Amino acid sequence: MKSDGIQPPGVLAESSLARRFADEFAAKWHEHLTMNVMRLDTVNDVPRAPGQLRALRESDLFFAPYWARGFAEDCNNKVYPPDFEARAAEIKSRVGADMHYFWEVDGTPVSQAVAARKTVNGVTINGVYTPPTFRGLGYATSCVAELSRLLLARGNAFCALFADAKNPISCGIYRKIGFKDAAVTSELYFD
Repeated sequence: MKSDGIQPPGVLAESSLARRFADEFAAKWHEHLTMNVMRLDTVNDVPRAPGQLRALRESDLFFAPYWARGFAEDCNNKVYPPDFEARAAEIKSRVGADMHYFWEVDGTPVSQAVAARKTVNGVTINGVYTPPTFRGLGYATSCVAELSRLLLARGNAFCALFADAKNPISCGIYRKIGFKDAAVTSELYFD
């Protein structure tokens, strides 16, 4: 790349490799995000919050795009579709696809998780979000644990997810469920 004069805007890779690459290609760089790549083979027996797991319905489209925006804001994600119509269209495409789930208590959705990026042997969970009003009550733990059980029961050998390495709350929740750290990635931008 250097001999061809290609100057990338940054790098996303395993953390030590990302830093070596950044040091080679940029005089200055800054870290945008560091993620724990986590893997789950068996779901631990965790306390279950009141409620149940259910799939996304058409009637959820009136609030689900706002939850997606909340998730993106919590994650400092600038890539997610910023406009409501694009966000709503993406979520609408998941209706009936058995991939977007909510933890529901007495008919009220309180947390969500999305199954995505299926591989030959596994599947990734992302989009885990609980609105601030419902946080701290175990809903996300129950949602992710139950979705993981469902995905493993469907024949996946494992579930994976990416968790903000600087967020001890979410990383702790995932470890309690049974996710184990597999790697750490860094997203670095070149100044």
